[in-house]
Amino acid sequence: MPTITFYGGVGEVGGNKILVCDGDTKLMLDFGVSFTSRKRFYADPYLTPRSIDSLIELGVLPRIQGLYRVGEAESPIDAVVLSHPHLDHSGYISLLNRSIPVYCGEATLRVLSAFGETSPRRLELDFTGIEFKTFRTGDRLKIGSVEVEPWHVDHSTPGSYGLIVHTSAGSIVYTGDFRAHGTKPQLTQDFTEAAARADPTAVITEATNTAGAEVSSEEKVKESLMEVVSRAEGLVLASFSIADIDRLRSFIEAARECGRAVAVSMRQAYLLAKLEQDPKLGVPELLKDIVVYRRVKKVYRSWEQAVLKRFESVSAEEASARQRDLIVAASLYDFEDMVKMKPKPGSCYILSSSEPIDEESEVSFTKLLNWLDHFGLPLYHIHASGHILPHQLREKIAEIKPRDIYPIHTPQPKLAEKYLSNLGSRVVSVAAEVSYEVT
Repeated sequence: MPTITFYGGVGEVGGNKILVCDGDTKLMLDFGVSFTSRKRFYADPYLTPRSIDSLIELGVLPRIQGLYRVGEAESPIDAVVLSHPHLDHSGYISLLNRSIPVYCGEATLRVLSAFGETSPRRLELDFTGIEFKTFRTGDRLKIGSVEVEPWHVDHSTPGSYGLIVHTSAGSIVYTGDFRAHGTKPQLTQDFTEAAARADPTAVITEATNTAGAEVSSEEKVKESLMEVVSRAEGLVLASFSIADIDRLRSFIEAARECGRAVAVSMRQAYLLAKLEQDPKLGVPELLKDIVVYRRVKKVYRSWEQAVLKRFESVSAEEASARQRDLIVAASLYDFEDMVKMKPKPGSCYILSSSEPIDEESEVSFTKLLNWLDHFGLPLYHIHASGHILPHQLREKIAEIKPRDIYPIHTPQPKLAEKYLSNLGSRVVSVAAEVSYEVT
């Protein structure tokens, strides 16, 4: 009888690690970093993990014999299937036994390759030696006695999929991270209809926004960006995820309308160069409208040299001289460069990602506010979530009609359980490392 065991994503946002067993076949759906567990013991860049054994001892990784690249014992699972490239779903594949194949979307492979190649070499972001097998919507992955059907969904990164796992006791639907209010809602609807046709025994669903939803859309983001940027009289600084192509497109369109260019980080430019090879993403058009923000260094790594050779770049001093011409994508890591940028009165800062959700991010947010206060920069929060809104989640689950619902990827699982409790399905209260039978 098939079973589902949750090794992450329980009572937290991310860290998903879901083991599906059917007879002799064992596959893991996602294998992400649990940032909640990790930051209890580590603080980048001062204290970072140095061994897999340490992560297992501290409970950051599940204790499963043979799963990791420690001694390279016989693997206890047949494969990992990734829903998308965000590190809370994919990051810890870097620690796995290299005999385990990893299935993922083509864009996911490009994103992870860029992350690995542009990050300082360390234990957690070393994807070398992994056997990647890529897929697209319409493929059917035969893994032992199980067949996995990937379907594209809309999310805040390219290469995002929901998964339909066909087992000997019926189908298990895994939403990954998805939404219905982004730029491509039809992708999520395609997945929903395919999931309903599978007549699933179980749906494993993210429920992130049941703990606090912000009602917006990418179209509203674009409108708000236009309003703010068109009125800015100096430099516009902005922060958004480097893998969020929809958000970058919104910034580029707003910049173009206002006679500005978007200056992206060297790392984001490198990622975009990787993604331009995928004709479905429309990245080549975006590359025409960006420049690269060049942090001054004594030595540039080979990938940085390639970026600077290809793209026009600007330094902090050059950005200072072109304040009415640019939107500079700047994280807190870049803020010291503001001393050289010297933002003029009338400049502003746009935060286009989630607000702080815990004590640690509150500390970083306080530092950000201190910098903005010093330079007289007002803060605009302009964002649309990458996760499905609560009422839309109910609608999708009602359309799929599963027998059982397993809500995960939320810090308030009891709230999610009650919210989904009257849809005609049994809602399971998920516990970590407990096996649930699929019948």
